[in-house]
Amino acid sequence: MPDLKRVHYTTGQLLTAADFKAEQDYHREHRQRLRAARLGPGVITGLDLSKTGPAIVKLAVGIAIDNLGRELHLIDARNIDFGTAAGRTAVGVEASGEALNGEYLVTLSHAEIDDPADKLTIGGVVSTARKTERPKLKLQKLSSGWQETTGPSDGLNLRLGVLGYDLASNQLSLVFSVLRDRSSHRLDSQFPALAVTGYSSLVGGVGVGGAVDASNAFAVTGNSTFSGTVNVNQELNLRSSLYVNNGSSAPTLLVTCNSIAARLYTLKNGSSFPPIVLQEGSQSGNVGIGTNAPTAKLHVAGTLRVDGAKTGYVVDHFVNRIGAPVEVGDVVVIGADQPVFHFGVRDTIPVPEVDYASGSYDSRVCGIVCEVVADLVDADDSDEARAAAADTAAIKPARKAAAKKKAAARLGMRALQGERLLAAEVGVVQSGQVGLMVTLGAFAHCKVDADIAPIKAGDLLTTSPTPGHAQKVLDRGAAIGAIVGKALGSLKKGRGLIPVMVMLQ
Repeated sequence: MPDLKRVHYTTGQLLTAADFKAEQDYHREHRQRLRAARLGPGVITGLDLSKTGPAIVKLAVGIAIDNLGRELHLIDARNIDFGTAAGRTAVGVEASGEALNGEYLVTLSHAEIDDPADKLTIGGVVSTARKTERPKLKLQKLSSGWQETTGPSDGLNLRLGVLGYDLASNQLSLVFSVLRDRSSHRLDSQFPALAVTGYSSLVGGVGVGGAVDASNAFAVTGNSTFSGTVNVNQELNLRSSLYVNNGSSAPTLLVTCNSIAARLYTLKNGSSFPPIVLQEGSQSGNVGIGTNAPTAKLHVAGTLRVDGAKTGYVVDHFVNRIGAPVEVGDVVVIGADQPVFHFGVRDTIPVPEVDYASGSYDSRVCGIVCEVVADLVDADDSDEARAAAADTAAIKPARKAAAKKKAAARLGMRALQGERLLAAEVGVVQSGQVGLMVTLGAFAHCKVDADIAPIKAGDLLTTSPTPGHAQKVLDRGAAIGAIVGKALGSLKKGRGLIPVMVMLQ
């Protein structure tokens, strides 16, 4: 950019037209450089497009600045009449016939014209006494649609919007009326920082820090900071990580909704994977991965892989149809009617019926009662049937078939939630309910009978004649296949509860 020079006047100096032009150029250049640096190129106010006829769009009055800092003042509204050859020629469109179909970028640029009223004749030479600054309105045919307009602007031809024309119906439509170059300082006090409006059947988009993505209404390239609340009324699609920090030491992502559940779907290459479901309601608060009807605090429908240590005991479901309740610490054996029903992906998890352990060295031993989790119900009212009904239309055919098969089973289970869960005695599984039994790991409660033989930590335990109780192994040969686990506590006599390491073998 060259240095600015101003005319230096001296007494008796002969001034020519070039000197007066240099005087004008000095002041104009000063203003233009300041505007270009301070405001940046784009629309300052007005210059909105609106449809006023089948093939007519009006450009409202307004002001803009190009990247050289030149002001573009449109003092009279202009009509873009695409239905006539003269109207098209006025905006630089020379095509005809079918070639007119397509989309056009509307631009405004700086231009100077010679107004006939300002003509001047001196010595037979025709000149112009004034130069009129009148912005040039032009339509540019887009060969591949509006996506061509999403790159950087040249700053000289300011983009005002995109129009679409259909020759058969002689209709000129607004594809985007706000896909435009905007100055960093608008005069409209109520104008939002960012706005996008979609027209016709196309989806509008706005890009921040990058090109507009046709598949998204709002695309941000780079880091963004939001101070305050961000409301997403429908979908929030993430192609990378979402980090939520509420300013405390415990970042929180809060998802709320008015429906039964809030769903977070994972997408890859356009395919929908099973959802992560955050179930609504303070009484449940269950999280489901791969299921729309989670029945536990974390319900994973499918294979769970953990690369690292696992702590705590392992449990399996069982059905109590003894006719009497079983409670935490009861040692149970596999019942005669097997299995009651199946559940899980492809119905691969059978749920057995159990009975009290009531004989010594019973090889049917299968675990220690832990807690109640569900009611035994007809298949049509089960969680499996409800999950099938809640599944999305995009569910895979194999999962649909499995869900249908589950619903056709004799019985199923419905998790205890809400008031039913609050009213239940967690450690008691009534007849007709589904419970959990510990089948592996350290568990704090196992009923034992030490009157048969004193028990100390490390002793092997097996079933006993006392219903629901274990005893110390006295005959290792008879105990093969009937071992409950190892005692982690001691009891010299009587009946009671001790901690055990459950290891069925």
